[in-house]
Amino acid sequence: MLGSCQKDIEGCTDATAVNYNPDATIDNSTCQYVPSLSTAPLTNISGTSLESGGIISSDGGSAISLRGVCWSLNPNPTIMDDTTINGIGTGVFTSYISGISNGNTYYVRAYATNNNGTGYGNELSFSTPNEVNIPDNNFESTLIQLGYDDVMDGVV
Repeated sequence: MLGSCQKDIEGCTDATAVNYNPDATIDNSTCQYVPSLSTAPLTNISGTSLESGGIISSDGGSAISLRGVCWSLNPNPTIMDDTTINGIGTGVFTSYISGISNGNTYYVRAYATNNNGTGYGNELSFSTPNEVNIPDNNFESTLIQLGYDDVMDGVV
């Protein structure tokens, strides 16, 4: 009878690493990680813009080469969607998002990229008001008289 000889396989045994090897039996300290971060609260929301940002708690063992916020009309936005670019490095950063439109629900999350890939913060969502800007006071006054608006505030 021949004996079986199992050879140890070196690799990353940490399932949270981007180079995790499910067959590895010995951790050889080669684990690579994407950055860890959270998305800052959404503030100053208007019909066309808002502020957010991120808090990068770990660079994942490799320098942060890009950071910002991504957003989309669909859940789980990525850097393939609309993005801001807010420098490099860990820590806290603020993003100003513009170009959003009224009457939509948006999904937002912070991102940070290092040599190992892109990590994402928690997803936040918000809905923009369904209003139209009225820059002409005479026109808005007429809309109020016709019952389409109730306050002279530049929007309907």
